[in-house]
Order: sequence, then structure tokens, then C-alpha cells
Amino acid sequence: MIAYFLFILIFPIKGDYLQFDSVITYDDLCYIEIKVGLYNTDNSLQSISGIPVYFSFDPPYTLLYNGWIQYSTNGLIVGTLYQCCSATFLMIAEAIGYDPATKSLTISQTVFTVCEYTDINVNGNYFCIDEIIKVTVETDCTYGIVVSDTSLNILDVYGSVINGESNTLVSNWPITIDIYFSAVGTKKILGVIGNFYAKYAAQTIEIETSYLTITLPYGPVIIIQPSYVFEYFSLNATIFDCHSILCSTCNDIITIDSSPTGLLYSINTLAATNGVSQFINLAFISSENLTIKASASTFYDGIFTSIVLSKVYLKVTLLSIPDNSLDIFSVKVQVYDSEFSRILENCPFSIVIFLNPTGNLSGSTTGSIINGEVIMSGLAILDEGTFQINADCSECIIGTSIFVTIDNYYLKVTLNPNSGQFSTENKFTITVDVFDDSSMNYPYLSGLFTFTINLESYYPPISDITTNGKYISPPISIPITGTYSISASSPKVYPGNILSIIIADYYLKIDFPNNNILSIIIADYYLKIDFPNNIPKNYQSIFTIIVSIHDSINTENLYENKNFIINIELIPIGELNGILTKTTVNGIAEFSYLNITTDDTYVISAYGIGVISRKSIEFKVGTYYIETKFKGKIPLTTESIFDVEILIYREEELITICTYKDFEVELKLSPEGLLIGNINEYSSSGFVKFKILSIGEEGIYKIYGKANDTFSIYSDEFVIKNFYINIVFYPEIPFSTESIFSIEIKVYNETDMVNFCYECFFILELSIDNQGLLEGITKSETTSGIGYFNNLYIKSENYYFLKVSGYEIISSFSSKIIIKDFYLKIDLNPIVKPKQPKHTLNEFEAIVSIFSDNNYLNLYTNRSYSIILSIYSLINTFETHNKNSNSGIAVFKKLIISESNTYNIIADGIGVNPNNYSNIFIDKGTFSWQGSVDEQNNLIIKFEKSLNATLEKPDFHTEISSSIKTDFTIKQLSDSMYELKIIASETIQNNTKITLIVLKSNLKSTDDYIFDYSELVLSLFYSYKSFESFKQLAELMNSSKPLCQAAASSVVASSVISNPSILWSIMSCMDAMAYLPISEIEYSDNLIGFFSSFGSLQVFPNPFEYIFTVSNSTKPYDRALKYGFTSSFMFYNAGILLANFIVSISLIPVFLIGKKVLKNNLGEWCKKMLESYKYAYFIRFFVQSYLDLGLLALIQIKSKLVDTPGGWVNIVFSWIMLMIFIGLPFTIFIFSLVCYRKNKFVDNEEFMKKWGSLYEEFKNDKGFFSTQYYTVFTMRRLVYVIMTVYLNDNLPLQYSIHLILSLLQILFIFYYFPFKEKEIFIITAIGEISTLLIICFSFAFIADSSLETRKNVEVVIVFVVVICLGANIGVSLNTIFINTKGMFNKIKNIYHRNKVHPNTENSQNNIKNPREITYLYSFADSARNFELSPREDDENAIK
Repeated sequence: MIAYFLFILIFPIKGDYLQFDSVITYDDLCYIEIKVGLYNTDNSLQSISGIPVYFSFDPPYTLLYNGWIQYSTNGLIVGTLYQCCSATFLMIAEAIGYDPATKSLTISQTVFTVCEYTDINVNGNYFCIDEIIKVTVETDCTYGIVVSDTSLNILDVYGSVINGESNTLVSNWPITIDIYFSAVGTKKILGVIGNFYAKYAAQTIEIETSYLTITLPYGPVIIIQPSYVFEYFSLNATIFDCHSILCSTCNDIITIDSSPTGLLYSINTLAATNGVSQFINLAFISSENLTIKASASTFYDGIFTSIVLSKVYLKVTLLSIPDNSLDIFSVKVQVYDSEFSRILENCPFSIVIFLNPTGNLSGSTTGSIINGEVIMSGLAILDEGTFQINADCSECIIGTSIFVTIDNYYLKVTLNPNSGQFSTENKFTITVDVFDDSSMNYPYLSGLFTFTINLESYYPPISDITTNGKYISPPISIPITGTYSISASSPKVYPGNILSIIIADYYLKIDFPNNNILSIIIADYYLKIDFPNNIPKNYQSIFTIIVSIHDSINTENLYENKNFIINIELIPIGELNGILTKTTVNGIAEFSYLNITTDDTYVISAYGIGVISRKSIEFKVGTYYIETKFKGKIPLTTESIFDVEILIYREEELITICTYKDFEVELKLSPEGLLIGNINEYSSSGFVKFKILSIGEEGIYKIYGKANDTFSIYSDEFVIKNFYINIVFYPEIPFSTESIFSIEIKVYNETDMVNFCYECFFILELSIDNQGLLEGITKSETTSGIGYFNNLYIKSENYYFLKVSGYEIISSFSSKIIIKDFYLKIDLNPIVKPKQPKHTLNEFEAIVSIFSDNNYLNLYTNRSYSIILSIYSLINTFETHNKNSNSGIAVFKKLIISESNTYNIIADGIGVNPNNYSNIFIDKGTFSWQGSVDEQNNLIIKFEKSLNATLEKPDFHTEISSSIKTDFTIKQLSDSMYELKIIASETIQNNTKITLIVLKSNLKSTDDYIFDYSELVLSLFYSYKSFESFKQLAELMNSSKPLCQAAASSVVASSVISNPSILWSIMSCMDAMAYLPISEIEYSDNLIGFFSSFGSLQVFPNPFEYIFTVSNSTKPYDRALKYGFTSSFMFYNAGILLANFIVSISLIPVFLIGKKVLKNNLGEWCKKMLESYKYAYFIRFFVQSYLDLGLLALIQIKSKLVDTPGGWVNIVFSWIMLMIFIGLPFTIFIFSLVCYRKNKFVDNEEFMKKWGSLYEEFKNDKGFFSTQYYTVFTMRRLVYVIMTVYLNDNLPLQYSIHLILSLLQILFIFYYFPFKEKEIFIITAIGEISTLLIICFSFAFIADSSLETRKNVEVVIVFVVVICLGANIGVSLNTIFINTKGMFNKIKNIYHRNKVHPNTENSQNNIKNPREITYLYSFADSARNFELSPREDDENAIK
């Protein structure tokens, strides 16, 4: 396939084509001889004639009129083209269905100069049938052939007829003319001036037809779209023109049908009214997937798809439940929707019922649905078994009844004695037995049955009940002689045999003496009944029947040898009038002039002595009455559309509608007239409706329905009379969309408009065609035959006809109206600066121009208009300005808009279309400011414009609503933004108002707007009273921040050189101090900054600064924000910790490579470092980061949730970390207890490699609790964090708990003295005591102490912190000094020993104390497990 397309691209398929066979130019004679051939794809010349070929030039210089189209003869065109312009161009030959031919030519004329003629322009490319097309032609002829009164012809190259101004004389150029087409297709429009082409020879346009759409509006039964067959609905078929605009003037005949065809029921052809045909009472007769098609002769089809009709559901109800085959019962079948919630009353289905499983169901098993149901009576199930009665039809889902069980029993009668002959003196008994089967082999011994023994009329019947399936009568004697039949019957049991007995006093015997046998001949004769003329239908029917005698049952041979007396009667009994007894003559009896006067369904029975009786066929007798009524309005004119209802009754009183008989009804007029519409309908339920009827002739009429076997009842008499309208415009015919006009209506009796109707009173309506927009009073009433439509105007350009119509009057159309507009255009004078005003002091000018086209190209100067200029906004409207136009222009000068708003400028005038210059924003000339307050009471001030000066603190004044003394500092953020930080000497309550005033005079913006000097009132947040620290102390704390960081860095360095546990101890102490201000304690800002500086040591950058964005939505809760946290995101705040952790983890591959590659001690060192990662390093890292991670998790949880993916990641991680944070102390305690009981602390090197970080730096010599330093450590920090974050409402209790926990930890340290190294003990003790002292001194900030007291206590706290930090540094430096001195001494001794004893193979034997040199290895060793304890080493380590 790809190769095929490539072939097509490279070698395109060539079709039939044109070719210039020869071209000869005659420059001096201005003509060209041409020969063009029409060729097949195989390059053979065609022989076809009559093909039009169109010639043009590119560039499109003039081509004389008589050469632009020529026709082929035997596949060739030999002709002449005229061209009088000196130019080089391409000659083009085109024909429909052929590839075009081109030929390059150069013509050098000596007589004529280069001459370019007209340009032709069509206002679009797509038009409807009969739509006005505006063609603009302008000329540019340098030679001057085109002069005044030159003919202009507009032609279609393809030969279509052009309507309108297609041929005219032109004096002034350019000119715009109106044309239109009445046929669809592609049109190629030419403009010809004189004998010459237009310069742009042809413009191609498309003419399209209207089209149909189908919609389903609400119908008479509020159904939008049918779901089932025979569910009635309505349908609108709407005609739109090719621009998708309703064609209100279209009245085409529209036909609708279904696909598959023939399934649509009701009227399917209707004329459109105002472009719409409304089909009502439609229904489908088959359940399928359907589409509806609408079509008209000149339009495209409209199709409404996706109509899926479901089968209906049948519901079967047993009105009585049979037990046996003798029970007669009835069944009701109803038609329902799929949910069994609505009975479908319009379905005229024929229903059949049957048994499931198959059985013998007697009675009428078919019936027709009427009003959604049918009742079938007289049914019986003749077979034994369990059955359901099912109902079905062609468009139904089978309905099923409940189960019924049929059990049959049979009676048998016997006599005792069992003799067939008795005398009047004999006695006998009758026995009745019940059997379970029809063969009477199995007696049924259980059950009681009521029965009756019948002995004809000579003996009373015997009624009783069987016992155990049997009954024996008492002895019976019959005193009257005769022949008797004895039988037994029961309502629940089948009758059995019939016994015949003879009761006689004497008995005869017949003998044949001498064996002579008497011969008896028995013969049967059969009757036949015929209706020779007609079967009776009602009581008016007079009919005849003929009864004939036949000697065989097939009634072929007429028996004429004997006459019989024949009787006839009706079955069931009815009133049959006439002679009912006749004697046959030659085998035939004729009963004439019979009639039946009662309605019913009958058969006629014929019988007589010596013949076998016979019945006729079944027939119905009835008399019906048709009533005709108007549905809605009675017609008054030949334009009146009306509906008629027909009701068919069973009696003359018109009470009972005949729902069981079908009629073909014809609608007629009396006297006979022209009745238009569908006048023949079929009625199956006693009702039929005729819709969309009209009467085509004036007259006095009655309307009636006619059908066989019916009496017609006429409607009331009505009159069809036409009245005619004359339309007069007042004061003149409108000519533009600005023309306001009225219409006077006069009503006449005749079309000649002579006989004026003074007594006429009509309600009239005015409408417009061609999709015009008519506004004004379009409804009117005539008084004495005259009516008016006032204050009318047409709001669209085009040609129109106005239509006046009414129900009782003939519609009338006005003369043709042509609406042509002139247009105003507003421009602001660019000479006046600024061109468009910006504020309330700017003057400007407006220039209003008048154009003859809405593209504002042609200025109209032939008339002066009075122009009204208005300036308005939604709020303000200024005085209007009036000026007359001069040469098509009106200038409005010195305009000023004095109030700030967004304005529109409107230009309007009589006879011209208004113009709007929109959305001019006028500023008020001043600017203002606005502000906001954050939780720290920092005021952010933003001016509306950039300032031309920088504001200082003296340029602002603040006032606070309470008596609190405040001060502020100022910081410039940009040319229009400042930050003011409020400093209060006392606590500020929530919603305290602060007022800001600008004091700087003549404050302007950079674009010369003036500041409005408005006051700015803001609400402050709650803030505890702040105070200024002693100046020297504040300077000390500010300078101590970098000093503390430097000191912390030196501690880190010294700890790495000496012992990392020193680092952990110092950092734990600093963390506990650093986070105290997060509680609501009222420290000064300087002290809070001093504490928070402890946590600012940053070895690695925070990678999460590049992942999570800090914004107002991610701010933490207020206290954490005041402390210095900028984000609530845990990953962001713990980024440095996590970065350190990630970096240390990344060293694992380095140590792994070192273990494999390096030899001797370095490889051994890498091995030990790897071992520390399982699990010592991770335990130490988490324990030492415990306080930070727990606090950061709670800050995230307490802050507002950020509903972003990043926010959810952080909150989930925080909850996970919080659960670990809470569970860690208990986990350490339980783990330690289990291990302690198993003696895993005792010389268990493998245990210490994994878990030594929790125990190895401690002595563990005073029982189990001496090993639980980290349990106490983590438990204390757990409570510390929870109290700090969540117990701020009760600061005394919070700090009391802090105090108690500090005391408990100090007691633990001094009681157990757990550390192996005394330096660690000293540093830990100093830190805990310092923390305890700071907590104690902090109570001064909780109590309502004086400002002086707070300042003094602040001095003490700072010095406690500095002393604590200094003592820790001193201990660390002392440790460095001792270890470094010892290490160098030992190095010196080893060096000296190797020099004195160079041949010593094992220098290790000369070292008295190996521990003295282990601190050379302490860095690596302590980095592995963070311990002080030296390990064994050898002198190879020194090397």
C-alpha cells in the first residue's frame, strides 16, 4: 500500500486532458488563432462534439467577449481569441472533466497600450438559492475604451441563468449590483464591459439548497421520543436555508418515512408553514432499530437517528383459577412498558393465548387489544396437568400467568339389578362411582363430590354427596311406563355413561314366522343454507335464504323426489321477521323478505322431519351512527386549516361508541365542495381524526362522515367567506434599518378591492419574509374594516415582502421593500494628544464619518445627516452633542469626561446605523494604596502605582486603637511596596486596629498621578508583649549568633579528632535549648533569634529547597513561623538532616570498593566501616536526630494541610515519622529488656557490632536500668516535643513538666554515672544543668513580671548558654590536647625504637601499652560506631 501511494506521488495518474495543438498570434490584428484538442488518457484524440471550453489569461488581461467560450467539434476547437494588450502572459484552456492546458505567449501591440480592465468582486463564496449576491465592478482602463453608459454583463461561465441586474448600462464606476441564482451548483461569475472581460475574469461561488432537520417536540401525550410500537409522538420537520437560518417563507411539501420503509403509521405528507411541518399522532407499527427520514423535492433529506423501539410486555391475569376441565375461566391480558408501570393504551395488537406446556385450551384464544387490554372468556383447559397460560403477539414479549393444576374425575352409573327392562312394579338401585381416569379403571376413593342423578321428567332428580368415591341410592321404582335415560352429573366431575331403561307393564315379542325377515330401508337427507344476495348487517337489511335438500353429506346432489316441511330460526334467539316455515319444491325452499331487528352475532338453523338439520355461517347484525365534530376552530376562509373528529356509535342516542367493528370512513361536504386534505381514514376503535384540512371554495357547508352500514350525522352549518386586505405604507415605504414606519390595513369583500367591508372586525398579525428582523407592534385589530401597525422598523438589509394574515381573512403581501443602510464610524482624532483620554482632565476630539458600506470603505457625501454623539457608562451619562455632517464627516471638539469609569461613545442619527466606540477607561487621576498584615504583625504596604520618591520612616505615622505604645521599622521592597514591622511594648489583642497615614506632601507616581492621601486601617493579630533587650546584650546576642555557629563548628572538629560522642552530647544539649521558644513563652525577639541560631549549622545544602516551593499556602502554624520556619513541609525543614544521611549512605559503595581493592589496614578499616552500617550507624543517626524529626513531624501535622501532591507526600511521611517517634522509647526499652535477660550484653561481639550504638559507650555495671540511658533520653524528648507543641495554653504546666524531666535525667546521670568516658559525663552534666537553669529562669517570662525583671533574666539566660557552650568547648579542647600529646609521644618512641633497632622484626613487642597509639585510628573507629573505647591495634597502623 505504501509503495502504491509513493507511485501515485511520483507518477500521478493522468485523466482526460486538453492540449494546445497550435497557437498563432497576429499582433497588429489583435487576435490569436488557436487549435485545442480533447485527448483521452491514452493520448488519443476524442471525437466528441459540443464540449464547452473556457479561455482566460494569467495575468488576467482583457479578452474580447466573443472568445471566452468555444465548443468542440469532433474533439477539436479551432477558433480565434482577441487580445489587444501588450504583455507576456499564460493562456489557459479549461473544460469540466478535463485537465487544463496552458500556453505561454508574448504579444507586442503597436496600436494599443497595455490595457487592464475591470476588477470584479463578489461578497462571499457561499450563497443560497434566490439569495441576493452583491457584485462590485470597478474599471481601470488606461486606453480609455470604457466610457459612460457602457454595457455591463454578468455571466456564469458554466451557463446558469442569472437573475437580477445581470445586464445594465453603467455611467459611474465602481458599481455594485444585485444578482441571484435559482439553481444549485458551482458558478463561475464573469464581468464583461462592452465586449471585454473583467480583469479578474471569473470568481467561483457555490449555490446551495436549503436542508431539513427533524426534531421531536412534545406531542399530545407528552412523549418526546417513542419507546414502543403504536406509541404516538409528534415530529417537526424544519427547513433551514444554506446558512442554517430558519426559512420562514418556505411552504414546500415534506414527506416523512421510516427506514426500513413502511413502518411509519399516520399522515406522512404535509406542507410546511413558515418553514415548519408538524407531524402529529405518528406511530411505528414494528419494533426495530429505526431512522426517520424527511424529504422534499428540492431539499436534502433530514434524518433523525437512534430510535430503538422495544417490544411491549404482556401481563396475564387469571380472573378465576380452574381446577379441572369443567371449570370455565377468563383471562385478562394487558399491554405494559418494560417496567410494568404504565399501560400502553394505543397498541391495537391481536393477542393469542396458549398453554405452556402444550395442551388443549378450548374457547376463543385470540382477541384484539382495546385501550391496553383484552379479556378472553369461556376458556377451559381440557388436558390434565400443570400449566401456565401464555399470551403473545407479533410485537410483544410473551406474558405468563401463574401455574394452574388440572385434575379430572369421571362418573359411572350402574344399576342393580343390572337389567335394561323393568316393570312399574320393579325396584332397583343406582350406584354412582368416581374414577380417576376416563377409562374408568381406577376408582377415586378420596374426596367428596356433589352430584345429581337425572331420570328425565318422570322422576325427580336425586342430589347427594359421594362417600369414598361411591354412592348407592335407595331402592327406586318408576310407576309410569316409558323409556328412561339415567345419567349422573357433577360440577367438578365429567359425566360418565348414560343408561337407558324401559318401564312397561307388558312386553311384546316380534317373530318372523317361516323365517320371513321384514326389510326396512333407512336413508338420511341433508340441508344446505345459502344467502343468494347479501348477508344481513343491520335491522334495515332485507335478505333471502335458500334451503336445499341433498341426499349426501357433501350436498352435491339436489334431492327433488320428495317435499319436506322446513323451519328456520335464529341462534341465539333473536327477532327474525318473515315467513319461517316453507315446503320444499323440487328440493328447494326459498325464504324471502327476511330481516333481523336485534343486534348480535347469529347463525340461522334450518330443520325438518326426515332431514338432518343444518346451520348457516356466522354473521353480525348491527346499526351504527357517525357523528362529525370540529376539533378546534371552525373554518372561516379558504386559508383556514382545521381538524375533524369522527365518533361511531351503536345507537341513535349516541351513547355507546362502537369499539369492536372496523370502518372505512370518508369525509364529505354538503353541498359538495372542494375539501382539501386526507379525507379517507380507517377506524378500528370507533374513533378517527382528520387533520390539516381546508376548503378550497367559498360557500355554506355542512361536513359529515360516510361509511358502509352507518347513518351519517351532519355537523352544524358553517360559512366559508374570504375577505381581502389592501396594504398602505405611512408615511412612506421604509428604505433603511433606521426608517420608522406604519401600515394602514383596509379590508374588502372581493379581490378587486372595491367593496369595502365596514362591518369587518379581525385580529391580524404582521410578519416579514427572507429572514428579516421586523420589530414594533406586529399584532392589530380592525375596526370598521380598518387597522394599523405602528412604530415598525426593519433591522436588516435585504429585499423583503411584508405579510398580513389572520384566521378569518386571506393573507396579503406588500410590495417589494429594499432596505439599504448607511453606517457611522467613530474615530478619535490622532492629532490631539492624547488621542484616547486616560483621565478626567484629558481633552479629546471625535470624528464621525458616514459610509455607504459596513466595511467603511466608501465615504458617503451626498447627504447631510444630524449626528448625535453620546458618552455613557453603566452609571454615568453625559450631555449629548449634536452636529450636522459636512461632506460625510462630523467633528466633535473639546470633549471631556469628568468622572472615572469605563465609557462607550455612541454616534447615532436618523437614517444611519449607529456606531459604538467601546471600553474607554477614564481614570480618576489619583492613586491609592492598600495593605495586609501577616501573623507576625508585619504590615505589607502596596501603592497602586510606582512612586517617584523613596519613603522613609518619618514619612509615615501610625495610630493604634488601644493605649499600647508601639514603634515600627520600615523596609522598602520595591518602588511601590514597603514593609513595616510593628514593635509593641505590651500584648496586642486580636483584631486591634492600626491606622497608617502618609505624611510626605505632593507624593506622585512616576506617571504623574497624585496620591489621594487616604488613611489605611488594618487589623493586627494577637501578639504577646515584646520588649527591647539591653542594648549591649542585644549587640552581644546579635554578634553571638556567628560566634555560636563558629563555636559549634569547632566542637564538631574537635569531636571528630578526639571522640564523636562529644559532638552528639553537645548537639543534644544545643537542640534542647534551641527549641524552647517554639512554645508560647514571651521571650524577646533577640533571645528567640539567639536560640534559633544553634540549629543553623549546615554542612550540606538542603536539596528539598529545589523540590518544594515555599509560598503562603505552605506556611507553618504561627508560632513555628515566628520561630523561623518558613514552610510546614517536613521534607523541606528536615532537608539538611536527610542530606547528611543520604551522603553518608552514599559512602557505602566507596567502602565496599576499598574493602575489595585496598590491602593491609586500610582495607581492614573499610571492612569495619561497612560493618557499622549494620545496624549501628542507622541507630545512632536516628537517636541523635530524634528530637528534630519528631518536632518537624508535629509542625507539619499541626499546620494547615496543603492540598497538592507535595502536601500529601509530606503529611503522610509526617504521620509515619510520628508513629516511629512515639514508639521508639518503648521499642528500645522492650528490646533491651529481652536482650538483657538473655545475657547478650556479656562479651557478645556480634551483638555489639549490630546494636552497640545503644550500649557500648556506657558502663552497664549497675543492673538493667544502667543500660537504659537512651530509653530515658528518647522518652524525655518525646514528652518535650509534645508539650512544646500542644500544651501552649498552659505554660506553667508545660514548663513544670520540662523542669521535672530535666531533674529526673540529671538524677539518672549522677546516680548511675553511665558513661565510660568522663569527658562525655562532664559535657552531658553541664548541658542538662544548663537546660534546667534556663527552664527555671523562663518562669520569669511566664509570670506577670516587670519589664526590668525580664531584661535581667534574659541576661542571665544568655550567660548560662555562653558558659555552657564555653565549658563544652574547653572539655573538648582538653581532650584534643591530651590525646594529641600522647599520640605524638608514642610516634616519637616508635620512630626512635625503629632507628635504634632497625632489625627488629616485630616492633609490637616493644610497645608497653598499645592503647597509647590507638587514637591515630580513633577517627575511623569512632566514625564506625561513634564510641570512645579504643580497639587493639599494632604498629602497622602507625606506619
